[in-house]
Amino acid sequence: MRTWISRLKLVTLIVLAALLAQCGGKKSRSAEASTWAVLPNEPIVILGPTKDSTGADVQGPWFAFRLQMSNSDTETITIMAIDLTITGTDPAGGITTKSITFTPTMFDHSYTDNDVEKQCKYYSFGEIPAGGANIDLSLPTADVNCTLQPYFVVGDLGRKDVGSSYRYRVKARPLGWFGPFANPKDRYDMSFDFNTK
Repeated sequence: MRTWISRLKLVTLIVLAALLAQCGGKKSRSAEASTWAVLPNEPIVILGPTKDSTGADVQGPWFAFRLQMSNSDTETITIMAIDLTITGTDPAGGITTKSITFTPTMFDHSYTDNDVEKQCKYYSFGEIPAGGANIDLSLPTADVNCTLQPYFVVGDLGRKDVGSSYRYRVKARPLGWFGPFANPKDRYDMSFDFNTK
């Protein structure tokens, strides 16, 4: 009887392992549809202060990058946000984590044209057309004076001792949907990793 129960347990474990292996092997539609590139491939961490794309002050250490996407799906993909989780080490060797979400409205700004202040407002990071390759994320707008390519600046990463490592691991998670801005059809949600140096 014990042998029979042992064999039943073994068969159950083998069946469960096979089922779990099948579940883990398939990529989501979002992962199948797109590839991402970080420019530069490994952003350099700078220690001094800077300004972001809209002129706001950013304290060091910081790094900046742009994103490109290729879309191999049959539908346009609209990108609405970029979630980042940045992981590094503190001076004592402990793990530190910082999270930030970039949205198009973070790049809103104004300019003056013939003594009239005009507002630049953004609603997405662009629509990547079906079959589009190496398309820079953008901030679409009808006003040519508002044209702006988003540089994602991540700062205030915490001072470290001289000689410390400024290498961070970044998990990026673009969010949006399949379909144009005005006609969302299915959720777009995937992630990819990159490092700084």
